[in-house]
Amino acid sequence: MVGRAAGEYGRLAAETARALKRFDQGLSLVACGSSNSGMPTFGAWEAEVLEATYEMVDYVSLHAYYDPSDGDVDSFLASGADMEHMIRSIAATADHVGAKLRSNKKIRLSFDEWNV
Repeated sequence: MVGRAAGEYGRLAAETARALKRFDQGLSLVACGSSNSGMPTFGAWEAEVLEATYEMVDYVSLHAYYDPSDGDVDSFLASGADMEHMIRSIAATADHVGAKLRSNKKIRLSFDEWNV
């Protein structure tokens, strides 16, 4: 499923980014990433989307929502480890796509949805 959904989103995001950049070269654009690291598409989604949008976007977004499971405060406090895992994984994915595309550009991360 990730291939079709990510591919279509990447195509649409690239097309939209091109149009926006024609309007204003100074815009900073963000490609949408996964909603959490437990998703079966985590990592693969970002890779496919970035392959389509790498030269047109400036950021890839990360999303995470952390709540105590059944009131387990210790698991909630440990959620920082998952956040670190997400950051490292998506940064590595972005770097891999950049190398694959032989780009000198560096994609930045936007941790733009979280509820810690």
